[in-house]
Formats: sequence, structure tokens, C-alpha cells
Amino acid sequence: MDNINVIVSDEIGLIENAFVKHNEDGTILITLPEGKSISHANRTTVTVLDSECLAIAGKSITVTDLEEKTYTDLTDKSGKIVVP
Repeated sequence: MDNINVIVSDEIGLIENAFVKHNEDGTILITLPEGKSISHANRTTVTVLDSECLAIAGKSITVTDLEEKTYTDLTDKSGKIVVP
């Protein structure tokens, strides 16, 4: 799918320096930048939209932080996952 928009945020706001990789198999890998981690104290939300800003449901997303904690889930009907 062309022109997929991936928005990464936490409870504070946008995470602008998150590294987003679109894999050949259609999955998406996100690496959180320094200072951001997978935590119940400050949950990360990933939103996946198409070129018309419509939600993409069922997209496999893996989020990893620099401490090598990993979380994988499928986007819901709103195109979102909440980590963890």
C-alpha cells in the first residue's frame, strides 16, 4: 500500500524522532528514540492511516525501545495500537 502515514505519540504528545520502517511483508517496525520507552506509566499510541487519512485496520506493528523491550499488535478499526 502506498503512502501509509504512521503517527507515533505518547501521553505527552508526538514522538517526532521515532524510527519507522516499512517491511517488505507489509508489517511496520517502530523504534522509539532515546528517552522514550515501553511503559505503563506513559503509554505509546501508534496510528496508521492511508493517503486519504483513513484508518488501516489489521496492520501488524512492532514497537521496540532502546532497552530492547518489544510489543507487537494489530491495529484496530481506528488504525491504532496502544503500547503496552
